[in-house]
Amino acid sequence: MTGPIRRIVVAVGSAFKEDPVLAPALALGRELGARLHVVHVFDLPDVVSHTYSREGHDPETLRERYERELRGALEDQVAEHEGPPETECLVVRGSTANGIAETVGRVGAELVIVGASREPRKLRNTLGTVAERVIARSPRPVLVVKREAVTPLRRVLTTTDLSDEAGDVFDRALDTVDWLARGTPEVRCLFTVPELVSFVPVITDRKEGEEMARARAKLVHFLQDRKQRSAPIAPQVRTGSPAGEIVAEAREWGADLVVFGSHGRTGAARLLLGSVASAAIRDVECNALVVPLHRDA
Repeated sequence: MTGPIRRIVVAVGSAFKEDPVLAPALALGRELGARLHVVHVFDLPDVVSHTYSREGHDPETLRERYERELRGALEDQVAEHEGPPETECLVVRGSTANGIAETVGRVGAELVIVGASREPRKLRNTLGTVAERVIARSPRPVLVVKREAVTPLRRVLTTTDLSDEAGDVFDRALDTVDWLARGTPEVRCLFTVPELVSFVPVITDRKEGEEMARARAKLVHFLQDRKQRSAPIAPQVRTGSPAGEIVAEAREWGADLVVFGSHGRTGAARLLLGSVASAAIRDVECNALVVPLHRDA
C-alpha cells in the first residue's frame, strides 16, 4: 500500500507574483501535516549570460544573485499564507520537468502539486507544457490544481481503459486517494465506449446496447479483481468521446477529484488514455490526480 503523504513538492511557475497553485497547496499540506518543498525552477537565457560576460562580469555571479532574489520572493509569497510549519522554499536551475523530478527524488516526496495552464482556451490544445512534462517525468503522483482543494473529498471519479497496465495503476491511485481524502468518499470508476456509427438506427441501437452490456461486465470484473476498499466502487459506463464523457461525468456527478493513471515511463511517456486524458484534465472543472506505475525515484 502507498505510504502516508509526509513530503510534498509544489511546482511554482512564478516567484515574483503569486502562483495560484500556492494557496491550495499550502492549505492541503497543513491538512495532511506534511512538509512542503515549494520549488521554482529557472535558468537565465544564454543571451543574458553572454551579455553579462561581454561586459566583464562573471555570469555565475549573476545567476547566484538572481537565485537569491528568487528565493527571497518565493519566501515572501509563502509568508502571506498559513501553511504547514515545515515549509522549505527551493530555487533550482535547469528545465522545470527535470528540476522537479530531481527534487522529488532528493527530498523523498510522495506527492507533486502543479497548476494547470491558464492560457485562453483557444490558444491551448494541451494540458500545459510544464504540467505535462512534470507528469511525464514525475516518479510520484501529481495533483493538478484547478481550484481550491475540497477536504474531506466527497466524490472521486476514477478512470480506466481496462488495459494490462490499468490494474496496478488503479490500486496505487486509490491508495493515494485514501491519504488525500481525509474520510471515506464516494468513488466511481468510469469506462467510456466509443460511439458506434451506423446508417441503420435499429442496428445501431441494438449494437450499442450489446456493447454497453459487454463493457459493463468487463468493468465489473476489473473492479472485482482490485484491492478491496472500505466502501464499494460503483462502475459507470458511458458512450461517446472519451475525453468529453469524462468531463461530463465529473460535472454532472459533482466530482471533487478525477483520477487518471500513467505508464510511468520517462521521455515520451504517454498517459494511459493518451491525448484523451490530457484533454480531460485540461477541461474538468475540479482537481485531477495522475498516478504513475511504481518506479524508483
